[in-house]
Amino acid sequence: MFTALCATTCRSAATRAGILLLAATGLAFADNQSASLTVIKRAHAFLASADVGKQVVAYTHLGSDYRGHEYVETRGVSDGNGGRKPGHFALVYRFRWHDDGVSNIAFLCNPSGRVYGVRVLETNAVWSQPFALANAAVSMLGNMLIEAYKENMDASQRRIVQRLVDQADAKGMLEWALTFQQTLHG
Repeated sequence: MFTALCATTCRSAATRAGILLLAATGLAFADNQSASLTVIKRAHAFLASADVGKQVVAYTHLGSDYRGHEYVETRGVSDGNGGRKPGHFALVYRFRWHDDGVSNIAFLCNPSGRVYGVRVLETNAVWSQPFALANAAVSMLGNMLIEAYKENMDASQRRIVQRLVDQADAKGMLEWALTFQQTLHG
């Protein structure tokens, strides 16, 4: 039904493809009435920092220079069954990297404003596909990350990170790192 509605109401193939991509990634168009403005602002304050932006680009486009990022919009988060997850929201940012690289990335947040998921919505990357190079580096550098943070992690957190390192999962590592940083810094 969604596809049929889109086919009749979306004027361009690019718009239809973009809307279908959003549906596939679990994002929904937002009215965000269920997410507190205070919580959204707190999550935005964390994600808008240049330090977080540099970290995101380091994971998504390893070896590329961070050139800045800006907020694009706030959206709701789909529950996967056509509804919305109450209180959950996604903050979308446009990241600029290397000479002319651009990636739009959504950060899925729970009702407390903690990031629990990252979705690349769009990128102009040809050679530096999101997370591809970082996946290879995670297995080498991941254990150094565990060692650096071991004093601040409990045993269950160390097990989670070790599993991500063993699986060379850069996207999972970024999601964990953002959540961990938010927890550490309140």
